[in-house]
Amino acid sequence: MTKEAVSRADLHVHSSHSERPSFWVLQKLGAPESYTDPHEVYRTCRSRGMDFVTITDHNRIEGCTEIAHLPGTFTGVEATTYFPENGCKVHCLAYGFTETQFREIQRLRENIYDLRSYLQRERIVHSIAHPLYSINGRLDLEIFEKLLVLFNRFEGLNGSRHPRASNIATAIIEGLDRETLYRLAEKHNLEPRGEEPWKKCLTGGSDDHGGLHCACAYTETARCESPDEYLRILASGAHISGGRAGTSFRLAHTIYRIAFLFYRSKLSPESAGTSFLGSVVRRLAGVPVGRRLINGYRTRGLSRNEKLILKAFESLFSAGGSESAQGDESDMERFDHACEISQQVTLGCAATMVGRLKSGRYLESFQSLASLAPVALAVAPYVSAFAAQHKDEGLLKAAAAAYPASRSLVERSGKTVWITDSMPGMPDIRRSIRTLRGQLAGYPPDVMCLGEDSNLPGRVFRPVGRLRVPELNNMIIGFPPFLKMLGELEKAEYDNMMIASPGPAGLVGLLGAELLGIRAEALFTRNLVPTRKQSAEDDGLYELAWRYYRWFYSRVETTWFSSEQTGLLLKGQEITNARRLRPGSRQQ
Repeated sequence: MTKEAVSRADLHVHSSHSERPSFWVLQKLGAPESYTDPHEVYRTCRSRGMDFVTITDHNRIEGCTEIAHLPGTFTGVEATTYFPENGCKVHCLAYGFTETQFREIQRLRENIYDLRSYLQRERIVHSIAHPLYSINGRLDLEIFEKLLVLFNRFEGLNGSRHPRASNIATAIIEGLDRETLYRLAEKHNLEPRGEEPWKKCLTGGSDDHGGLHCACAYTETARCESPDEYLRILASGAHISGGRAGTSFRLAHTIYRIAFLFYRSKLSPESAGTSFLGSVVRRLAGVPVGRRLINGYRTRGLSRNEKLILKAFESLFSAGGSESAQGDESDMERFDHACEISQQVTLGCAATMVGRLKSGRYLESFQSLASLAPVALAVAPYVSAFAAQHKDEGLLKAAAAAYPASRSLVERSGKTVWITDSMPGMPDIRRSIRTLRGQLAGYPPDVMCLGEDSNLPGRVFRPVGRLRVPELNNMIIGFPPFLKMLGELEKAEYDNMMIASPGPAGLVGLLGAELLGIRAEALFTRNLVPTRKQSAEDDGLYELAWRYYRWFYSRVETTWFSSEQTGLLLKGQEITNARRLRPGSRQQ
């Protein structure tokens, strides 16, 4: 069907009247959820081919009111509602209501059962937003099943969220039949509504908060001439979702956009916030008047790393605020820029830390980690986006496994990745891979390693810098391009990870596993632990290394070791998840 034969509207988009951010980095900054003027939302949606425009701010309609006089508009809201039995938050999108009806929605939204009854009784078109995204950590399979019974319209495409959750929810919804729906209704003692309540409808919307990706996802109907006609077709269920789903990079780009606007309007040297992240930016900007400026900020008295970060912030936030840059390619350009920032500054901070370690100033070495706070601020939108997109992996697997139509989606790819350091002093990577493959039969991992040799197997990441540590068996430690490695882990959609060494690459793997919901195991190696002879000279370093080991291996599901002697050592160090590798046997 041609564009001329259809009508479209972005049914999930926010304006500056959405004030409470859901992302922790914006919460820490004290920034609002959006800065996009309602008229800007309108202009952007119309310029990108939307025939009709609504705004779905959280529990507010001022944005709709501001554009109500413009052609092709109708009311919308994203109402936060709750299951009274466990307090689970749900976002319910509603459209085409009056101001009187909105006041009643506000009154009833504290109880999802009351809200649902009112919306259906008043025949207000509504849709459950991102149905497999847990807003406050209380969404489980039982609550999701209740949603399937209670509601007949769901958001099937969200332009800000990773497509995995939408794909699983859509497969389940489209696979429902009469028997399954009424079995769930009986199980939860709920009454379905409609002539064929097992036949659900799907909507689409951008869920844009930054004004950059409005209309990237939408809901499409047959051609109609007015908002009232469009809403009538929505009510009949004769619509489909269209556009493209979200990515972590796009979500991070949105967070940068909001942070930039907040940074520009609030975090001046004279008016910085009192939160931790706000104080970091204030430290970068707040030196006495009359000194040299970079982009309007005084820089004398700042360290080299702080100056670098300050320049980078201005460039990165400005890039994030570009009105013209759209699409996945521009998002990747910003990601590469953030990678460069984090790599340069992290290396300088790490060199300081290792220098203090070498001189025996252990406490000071860890205090030097505080200088990484600006780096954390620079990359926090990406970390926040990775975490937000994949935090519900356990729920997604449980939901996919529970329904035949979605069982093929339980695993993302079925692939396993081996994460290892390949530096002088580390185990030989080829020998280690052969050993593991021999002992864990049927375990064919991809390989991601940190090293200098381009002939190494798998995906090789060159260190951004190297430091020699004589106290650790004269080991050369390479510092990984951690943000790039995280991006690669997400792109490949791994389900399982084996960490071959607890060095820098292993740390990135551990972080990636926790952020992306990857099942992680580790192979025990002692390369970072000094020998007893060395520890007699410096017992503090020996104990510090074992503290790190206990922390590291406690974060994985299983710690594999190869000899009885090593097993006794791990038991003595209270590493309780250790299991021995036995050649020729299949370990699960």
